[in-house]
Amino acid sequence: MLSPHGIKFEHQHMIQRRRCSICARKLEQTAFYLTEGEDAPEPQQAWLLCAECNAAVQVELARADLHSPVRTRVAVGLVASARSPDNRPHWWQERYWDELDDRVGNRLLIWFILIVAFAHVGFFLLLVLVPLLVH
Repeated sequence: MLSPHGIKFEHQHMIQRRRCSICARKLEQTAFYLTEGEDAPEPQQAWLLCAECNAAVQVELARADLHSPVRTRVAVGLVASARSPDNRPHWWQERYWDELDDRVGNRLLIWFILIVAFAHVGFFLLLVLVPLLVH
């Protein structure tokens, strides 16, 4: 089913766990299918993009004064060089914590609180059940 915001996946497509062609993150419910124009040299390429990568490619396309047949490839290449998975910081690097957005930070905080709140209960149950299982 198509929507004005991109491709709306049906349920059977979501099972396949599609990923963005640029950043390799899992795609949400809506993805964007970007193809090259008819005048692009062979082989013509197509990309399945997440919303953030699609917005970045559209900004690059609007910013570029280049109106050649390969302008889409150039824009995708520029965005891919900045957003590739190799450029993403790992959790043990300081840059990861500096670039953390509020939604992910809140999710980490909630999980930390839940683990701290219920870990001692699980440990207590383990201490109570081990002697019962041994006898």
